[in-house]
Amino acid sequence: MDKDDAVVLMDEKEEEKKVEKAKIDESAQVQGRQAESQAEIYKIDMDH
Repeated sequence: MDKDDAVVLMDEKEEEKKVEKAKIDESAQVQGRQAESQAEIYKIDMDH
């Protein structure tokens, strides 16, 4: 195995981590939006 091969493998692992982190961030944003909309619905229901 060359030194270059090790660099490529490290880059691939780092890229996978970035993709995974992006998925987690996106999921958190979606959950945040759901919580906001649920709070709005609850507030609307309480107004009636």
